[in-house]
Amino acid sequence: MFRTTLLSLLFAKLVFSLDVYLHPEPPSPLPSHLSPTQARIVVSHQLGLDGFDSLEELSDDPSLRNFILSAPSKGYSIGGGPRKALLLSVTNEVASDIIPSNLKSSFSLSNSDKSSNLVSKTVESFVHRAESVYTNVFSSESSSPPPVPQLLDVFSLHPTSSGVEKFLAETAQVVDIVESNDMEDVFGGIILSGLESLCAEDRDSEPYKLAVELTRQLLTTVSQDTRFSLVVLAHEPSLFRRQQPPQSPFPPNQPTLAPQHPFSSLSTCYPSLDACTNSTSSCSSHGACQQASKPTFEGRTCFVCACNATTDASGRKQQWVGNACERRDVSAPFALLAGTTIGVIILAAGSIALLSGIGSQKLPPTLAASAGAQIAKSD
Repeated sequence: MFRTTLLSLLFAKLVFSLDVYLHPEPPSPLPSHLSPTQARIVVSHQLGLDGFDSLEELSDDPSLRNFILSAPSKGYSIGGGPRKALLLSVTNEVASDIIPSNLKSSFSLSNSDKSSNLVSKTVESFVHRAESVYTNVFSSESSSPPPVPQLLDVFSLHPTSSGVEKFLAETAQVVDIVESNDMEDVFGGIILSGLESLCAEDRDSEPYKLAVELTRQLLTTVSQDTRFSLVVLAHEPSLFRRQQPPQSPFPPNQPTLAPQHPFSSLSTCYPSLDACTNSTSSCSSHGACQQASKPTFEGRTCFVCACNATTDASGRKQQWVGNACERRDVSAPFALLAGTTIGVIILAAGSIALLSGIGSQKLPPTLAASAGAQIAKSD
């Protein structure tokens, strides 16, 4: 479907090298290097997110086809992923410090395309796909991360920095996933940017060493737990630079996909029109489910919400965004308000500067004589 095409494109745009660690280990060794399509299918299968994939894409690679078919059955299909799945992204430098000895690299992905750095987008895309499969989904973008667990209290003894704060927020989510015994199916897609920041600040610092030790212990626990399916993406630092999504105009009066995230359609991709309509309550009555397809996707399609503009009783036009067109798009009014406010501030500042400059200058002789005559007349 549409989301799978985007994941393939993301993998195809990864820069330099990407080492992938898998738990549980594949039943038979994988090739040391995989293509972007192969890597996407293997990672999707490992995380229980391969419901939209097709083995036809591996028809020319018997070893990978056998891997998919012979992998231990843990419910690798839509609605039945493994009990717990964890996807982590970190730089190679940090990975060499935190990866436990019992976790080995399963394969690498190499690419020389330096135009896009999309590891973080790849993680986000898997998170969006997981939202239609798992009941409980954690991510680096979670609006309300869990409270910091007691095992991280040791960081209160050290000065707080942005790196420490990010590490605590991210690790709190990982701990919540690891200790979530009361949740039946859990997915986490976490970008360990806090560790990267601490490493960049001072790799020999006490906070970084503590963070490394705690993370290694968590990964050791996960890699020894048969309920977990783990994927670690270890990439070069340059992969983490973000690019602005390309902008393209849409024809007027045409429903468009919600613009709040360049890959938001991944989280709203449904296998049928009825599934899309029922899951989104007909796109919250602010749009319609439409078929999304790519010509390179061999005819396979899925359905996503395309949001329409509505008009209220006062005749005002309202745009809608969100996975189910459930939120008002306030970006345009905000931009207008911000632009007006900035314009008023600039105008006021310019007026004050002009008046101040005039006040410090003497009046021309003609005006000065006229002003003196008026004063004398009033006396």
